[in-house]
Amino acid sequence: MLNKKILKTNNMKDIAIVIGHTIDSKGACSPFGVPCEWDFNSKVASYLTDIADIFTYSNYKSGYTTMVKRNAAKINKGNYKLVIELHYNAAVDSSANGCKTLYYFKNKVGKYLAEQSSKIISQDMGVKDRGITALVNANDRGFAAVYYPNPTTILLEPFFGSNNLDTSKFIGNEEKYSKSIRKIINLVK
Repeated sequence: MLNKKILKTNNMKDIAIVIGHTIDSKGACSPFGVPCEWDFNSKVASYLTDIADIFTYSNYKSGYTTMVKRNAAKINKGNYKLVIELHYNAAVDSSANGCKTLYYFKNKVGKYLAEQSSKIISQDMGVKDRGITALVNANDRGFAAVYYPNPTTILLEPFFGSNNLDTSKFIGNEEKYSKSIRKIINLVK
């Protein structure tokens, strides 16, 4: 069993938060009142600036992977112990619901943190725990985001914006959700 204090940190800003998508291409948008991914997660990140450096993607003009590589190069210059990329999910089927966390399949620490993240968010926010997904190859959605940064990286999909019940638990609760992320960060402190 892995120790809960897996990653030892030396200062307050050894965590990086990446806001998924861009200001010009905001990701999924919910018909149920939650802002699009970029807007929602920007607000969530604003509650974490005291303990994490916040990174945003510039644009998709050169393609998704190139954009992620540029961002990873910035992150890799720092001394980060953990990167958390913020998203939310959406599906054609409005009954799809719950929280899922993604990680790079070869990273055992990432797997542990992904498992704990899904549990924490599900319990705190009252959504179904859909578990974790190991990203194995470049064709997996989100693969580049967990592959290119040197630090352990997890990608959070805490709810489905396409599900009315899921979104009702997150509308106006960005600060509450940010407290769940703090619990995840505390696993590495």
